[in-house]
Amino acid sequence: MKKFFTLTIMLITTLMVFSCFDDTDDDCEETPLFCDQTQPTKGTLNFNVTIDDDNTSVVVDLRSGGDYDTGNTVELITLTTTGGSRYINLGEYSAMVSYTVNYNGKTYNVEAVDGADLSFNSENYCDGITCYEEDSETLDLEFDRAAFIE
Repeated sequence: MKKFFTLTIMLITTLMVFSCFDDTDDDCEETPLFCDQTQPTKGTLNFNVTIDDDNTSVVVDLRSGGDYDTGNTVELITLTTTGGSRYINLGEYSAMVSYTVNYNGKTYNVEAVDGADLSFNSENYCDGITCYEEDSETLDLEFDRAAFIE
């Protein structure tokens, strides 16, 4: 029994020493239990917009590419709440929302534009395992009425 116990301890110790070695000779971390080893192709793009008395719903013109003026429309998204999201392909996006402001008997049109790069995060672990995580980005398309009036 003692011989079996000693052999078991030696085997466990050997496995622990050699199971956590990577190519960079640094200490490596064990792979997390929920590791996604497949590189993602999609992520979540969130939108922050302003909903007020003048703008009870807004249309977000979501375009491909980081430059709104040169991008192609991917989707027109109507929002009636201050936030929304889309699960879409990774890449660069830009968006614009047009707001109407009624002030002192005049009507003004104001545009809010923002861009985001939707990608993924990755981290390397023991035994050359790479874990991937989908990215989440937010396009801030809010309109500050008070600042505009000032």
